[in-house]
Amino acid sequence: GINDLKRQVPVAEILKNYQKIIDYLQYNYPDSRILVQSIFPTQLPTEILTFSIPNSLIKQLNQNLAQQVNDQGSIYLDFYQRFTNTQGNLRSELTTDGLHLSLEGYKVWQFALKQTESRLSKNRDHNYQKWLQESAGFPLDGQSYSWVSYQVKPGDTLEKITLKALGQEDFDYCDLIAIRNNLISDIRPIDDQIEIPQLIQK
Repeated sequence: GINDLKRQVPVAEILKNYQKIIDYLQYNYPDSRILVQSIFPTQLPTEILTFSIPNSLIKQLNQNLAQQVNDQGSIYLDFYQRFTNTQGNLRSELTTDGLHLSLEGYKVWQFALKQTESRLSKNRDHNYQKWLQESAGFPLDGQSYSWVSYQVKPGDTLEKITLKALGQEDFDYCDLIAIRNNLISDIRPIDDQIEIPQLIQK
């Protein structure tokens, strides 16, 4: 991964190592789902870390890795864009030194992994996510819901908003709102406008 790029290991060799690891896991754990995530961007060099790992190289590796993982029948997790700023570099608030994640960075990563776990367990694939983003409403637990605009208030988190809207704070429910609004974090800016479910009264 990123340490290989720092040591200037060729991309082809890195991919071959990934292939060997996936082959090993598939052979020894045939009933398991194998997930491989993208390599994060960097913001290098910095005053702390003076070396450079070009994000263009990371993107190239990620693109090749995604294809290889899919060809091997495993699941590729593309988290790269969650961590980039408008210049395509690792967002400053998500890193301590341009390479390693800060506490806020780990929260974004944790949220991404929770979303992945929820979507895999609920079979909420890309087609379902696209449908939910475009739908006027959706069924849930025998009830029908429509989408309404909501202005985020001080102290609101995704869990609290979901509890207000659906009476549940389990992450599987939270992620319905996250999918609809393309959220990549539990915390929303105050006064942010999002859409939340509203029960359709019969």
